[in-house]
Amino acid sequence: MERVITEEVAENMVVKEMVKAIAKGRGQDIREFQEQSRIATGNSVPLLRMDFINTELKKALSSPTVSVEIFKRRNWQGILVVDRRNKWTFTISSQARLREIIKKSTGKGIHYLVALLSCENMKEKAPNQQITMEEFGIQVPVDEVQKVMMRDVISNTYAQITKDIQDDLQEYTHFVITYVGDGDIITKCKLLYFDEDCVLIDTIPLDKYLEPDYMSLTDSSLTLPKEVEVMSEKHVEEIDKLVQPKVGLSMKRNQNNENVIDKTSNIVVSKK
Repeated sequence: MERVITEEVAENMVVKEMVKAIAKGRGQDIREFQEQSRIATGNSVPLLRMDFINTELKKALSSPTVSVEIFKRRNWQGILVVDRRNKWTFTISSQARLREIIKKSTGKGIHYLVALLSCENMKEKAPNQQITMEEFGIQVPVDEVQKVMMRDVISNTYAQITKDIQDDLQEYTHFVITYVGDGDIITKCKLLYFDEDCVLIDTIPLDKYLEPDYMSLTDSSLTLPKEVEVMSEKHVEEIDKLVQPKVGLSMKRNQNNENVIDKTSNIVVSKK
């Protein structure tokens, strides 16, 4: 597959609309909800933010070539934006949440983003990816049972996410749009491009698509609590400064061009 040019993706209208949906869902929609519901406290706001963002995405991205697909994960629902014209898929995450996903991307409970990257970006490889011992011709003992279990977990997770989507998304490339929020204001937004091992290949800032939220500047009567799972901006490290958190298992290709699990690989996000 020809390598995707990240700048081209960042300039696409789908990405622009997604950034606007994030800003409106977390900003204006939340403020209107609090004003109209007249709730005394804002304890539910952190949980509602993503629902409002997803609702804005559904309204903005409905066309024959672009759709917002809803999938179920246990008692929770997520969204996957599918751009059929360019064969791209997108998910959204706060920057702090994404850091936690990368750190906890091994084990029995595979996060859906890890499954998407493993299955859709398997042909991509970060240029500064760590070289494994196998690439030097040195065989490292691997627990075959654990390999099969991890491969099955990733495959089953991906199948569950995409079961209601008719397209063969393994021919697509996945991107993540991440954001940093301060109350009801989006302060940063980025497009992230990972390889199959959750290693960052490229990142493009999307701040230019963030329009001034004049309502938040003029309405001083509405104050929202900080998002529970998102630290304040000054405490959030840049996603591309993450170092390897732990040794884990990752999807690889063997000589027969089949997916296997490489126990020696570290799931890392490395600086370009």
